[in-house]
Amino acid sequence: NVIKKMVYVKIVSSLILNIIGARNVVGYVKIVIGVILNMIGANRVLLIIFNQISNIGQVEIMKLMNLFKKHN
Repeated sequence: NVIKKMVYVKIVSSLILNIIGARNVVGYVKIVIGVILNMIGANRVLLIIFNQISNIGQVEIMKLMNLFKKHN
């Protein structure tokens, strides 16, 4: 049952990735982890904490990408 769910998540997540063209990878990862947390019945509190952490992560990744663009 768990394996079926994981396969389902992989299929759905690959579809989402194709639709957005892999441009917003951070958002994509956020969606996948959010879906997994929902499926395992995570608390709302956990989801809120995760969202806050991933928002911080997005800012950091944007900074790193900007640095990388400047050097290339």
